[in-house]
Amino acid sequence: MLSRRKETKEEELQVEIKCIVCNKRIEITKVHKDFQKLRKDPSLPFVCDDCNNRLRHQAREEQKPKQPI
Repeated sequence: MLSRRKETKEEELQVEIKCIVCNKRIEITKVHKDFQKLRKDPSLPFVCDDCNNRLRHQAREEQKPKQPI
């Protein structure tokens, strides 16, 4: 009976969420900045750190002026 309580408590400390860009499943813990929002509503859109960095880089590259040939 005690082990069930521990499992329940551990489940409350992490949430499994899927990235909307790459569909990778990620377990976020209580220290993650979006943990409270995603725990209340797991259907909210979530972008993982890898995809976030890739999208930010692509956006910056597109905004740079094109060099003449």
